[in-house]
Amino acid sequence: MHIRHLILATAAAIAFGLPFCSYAQDASRPPDRHTYDLSGQPLGEALRSVARVNDRQLVADPSILAGRKAPYLKGEYTFDEAIRFLLNGSGLEVEFLGSTIIIRSASPLKSAIAQQDGDIEVTGSRIRGTQSISPMVKLTADEMRQGGITTLADAIRTIPQNFNGGQNPGIGLGVPESRGSYIGGGTGLNLRGLGSDATLTLLNGHRLAYSGLQQSVDISAIPFMAIDRIEVMTDGASAIYGSDAVAGVANVVLRKSYEGIMTSGKWSASTAGGNERQQYGALAGHVWSSGNVMLAMDWQKATPILARQRSYASERAPGLVLSPSLRNLSFLINARQEIIDNVEVRLDGIYSERSSLMRYATTSDGDYRAYGGELENGGSSLSIAPSILIRPSSDWQIELSTLYSKDRAKYRTASFALGEIDSLTIGCYCNEAWSSDLQANGTLFELPAGSVQAAIGGGYRNSYLHGYRTAGAPRTIKASQDNYYAFSEIRIPLASPEQGMPWLHRAELNAAGRYENYPGTGDVFTPKISALLAPNPDIDFKASWGRSFRAPTLYMRYNAPAVAFMPALYYGAGATSNEDILLVSGGNPDLKPERATSWTASIALHPSWLENARIEVSYFNVAYRDRIAQPITLTRQALSDPAYADFVTRNPSLAAVTAAVEGSVFSNGTGRPYDPELVSAIIYNANRNVSRQNIKGVDIQAEYTVSLASWGSLRLSGNASYLDSDQRVSALQQKQDLSGYIFNPPHFQGRGGASWSIDESTIAAFVNHAGGLKDSRVTPITRISAMTTIDLSASTRIVSGPAPLRNLELMLSAQNLFNQHPPLRRNTAVYEQPYDPTNASPAGRVISLSLRKEW
Repeated sequence: MHIRHLILATAAAIAFGLPFCSYAQDASRPPDRHTYDLSGQPLGEALRSVARVNDRQLVADPSILAGRKAPYLKGEYTFDEAIRFLLNGSGLEVEFLGSTIIIRSASPLKSAIAQQDGDIEVTGSRIRGTQSISPMVKLTADEMRQGGITTLADAIRTIPQNFNGGQNPGIGLGVPESRGSYIGGGTGLNLRGLGSDATLTLLNGHRLAYSGLQQSVDISAIPFMAIDRIEVMTDGASAIYGSDAVAGVANVVLRKSYEGIMTSGKWSASTAGGNERQQYGALAGHVWSSGNVMLAMDWQKATPILARQRSYASERAPGLVLSPSLRNLSFLINARQEIIDNVEVRLDGIYSERSSLMRYATTSDGDYRAYGGELENGGSSLSIAPSILIRPSSDWQIELSTLYSKDRAKYRTASFALGEIDSLTIGCYCNEAWSSDLQANGTLFELPAGSVQAAIGGGYRNSYLHGYRTAGAPRTIKASQDNYYAFSEIRIPLASPEQGMPWLHRAELNAAGRYENYPGTGDVFTPKISALLAPNPDIDFKASWGRSFRAPTLYMRYNAPAVAFMPALYYGAGATSNEDILLVSGGNPDLKPERATSWTASIALHPSWLENARIEVSYFNVAYRDRIAQPITLTRQALSDPAYADFVTRNPSLAAVTAAVEGSVFSNGTGRPYDPELVSAIIYNANRNVSRQNIKGVDIQAEYTVSLASWGSLRLSGNASYLDSDQRVSALQQKQDLSGYIFNPPHFQGRGGASWSIDESTIAAFVNHAGGLKDSRVTPITRISAMTTIDLSASTRIVSGPAPLRNLELMLSAQNLFNQHPPLRRNTAVYEQPYDPTNASPAGRVISLSLRKEW
């Protein structure tokens, strides 16, 4: 074994206390990397620019380069990487002969692969090959794996801009529904804590069906081995994508093609007990001269974490399942076929099944069957997205895409008393979506600084919800919403490096607009303007301003109103014992879209004197208005607090009482017969467009890769976010701080680390930090401490040796290496976790072993 491998393996063994071995090729000096900023220009000129920087000679027949344009090349690349990036999608291939590079026409098979890989999926823009001016967080599949992560559900929990409330496993009974829920077994993104329904999640640029009662998307359904990367744009983007893109957009980008077979397996468990996980995956693909196909499968299983397995929870929450058991199975297909020259059909398809189970006890003896309950979640999802792509010229592309997607989020809730089922509720939030979209993008004309590019299109979408409960208190929702839209976008280069302008290296303007019509709800126009100014190659100034919106969910609109006949004494001081009221809650069909205005300003530094270094600092500000909420936050003060006066009708007429009760799910909590003549007040707490939120803060991303010569390379990276958010439910109510309080994001979150790579081996370490919180549910206000954890992983790939071991990758990792338990809070009932489940996990130290092999 080479001495460097021995040192690397020894370091891993010391870190984990386990033997570790490696087989690899001899090391070679890492190639030099250079910073490039080449805007769209003839391909021959771009290739010659890269060759000159690296002191290389270019040999190519001018006829094969004539008429070809290079993609926009910006960032740090080795010579090989830069040349291959420029040739993506060109149908050309390169041969490296010492200091000379030879460009020639590729074979039909290689040309097909290059053309497929050249269709760069862009998040935050409809224009091919451009870069988003808005801030972007990107995690590649390799970066996730180097951190010991092999599921998207785990990956999004490492993004500081994401809040783990919303739709996620382990959200407990004591969490307000507006801050988090777990129905149907899925996992959704929730940027800035604005809600899973305010973050748009895409798969290869396609929308998917909503999951559960919120407009979230189950990201855990996507097989990990098929993923190339996930890109998260942390800026409003309704002008480009429509509803839901208020906090940002997450786009899961699949591999473009794959040739061969790959399999993987992973086992992990918490050292304190429970959370034993198994994961198995397979990927198979084939490429031919006019197309390709890729198939992927992923199966996962996890055992629960029980309160009795954690010292901090065994007495405070006996009988509680802190984290549910999980089971997931998913399949994916990605295919492409050219049917005639410049016309091809594509297909993305995904199917998944999921299930989970958790239990709780309501008494301190911890027996859920004596007094407690059982929550069983599960469901399935299916999405099929065929499309046809036409290239009428080298500059223009037209795409017609369609989508059918459905998600079945099922639940079964059983309450027990003295060993028998006391009540049983079975139901489903069954969502479906159909859409058709036509768009075209390409070059309009040329300016001295480059090509003016545009995208234009429109389409139709229908969302349908069938929500039902077949047991318990029966309810049924059957509702749909049509959506017609049109959009356009234009990119205007104002200055380019090739112009040699003093004090102005590059400048660019991007404008987009979108009109959407929701029959029965309203129409919305959302613009967005972005600009980039680079006075020199070392610094970029970027800014964007835009408006976004979120259409009300079908559940919020059509959930049957609930009316409770209750004693007035429960709802404010001053009421007498013989007074009764009606409390109205539930859906509201007259809801309108929520609206937001957002802007960001960024500075990106990539100094030429420090190669492979980049830091970007972004300020964001979102004014979110007409948010849908129940207007009375403290119903116990509804009659006595003047702030709620607008939502209370005192001494209502008999007609008003009759109208409130008609068509509702009625309940009587007075213990005496209902008499409309006894109603002294009606409290209206159904959903309304009343709330306003203000969100602002700073994001910082940084990375630096340094060559260690014969000792490989070291990559340093970090991502941190500071958030300040507040809410005012109505004009008469006081402003309420959100960030930094329980069941909301902390003010500060960050993740940073280093990875050392040498030959085919890597060791990586990351530090995660989440700031402290305040718990205002109790008096006096208590503090929940901050939490810092460390993750460590080591991997190696065997590239030579016996055939069964060749191309085998092994990885050992430890998440939360020092077994920090979640910061504790005061739980008010034994069925609540003694920590904030939206910000912390009971998993503790998790050790995992992963294997992956290419066949």
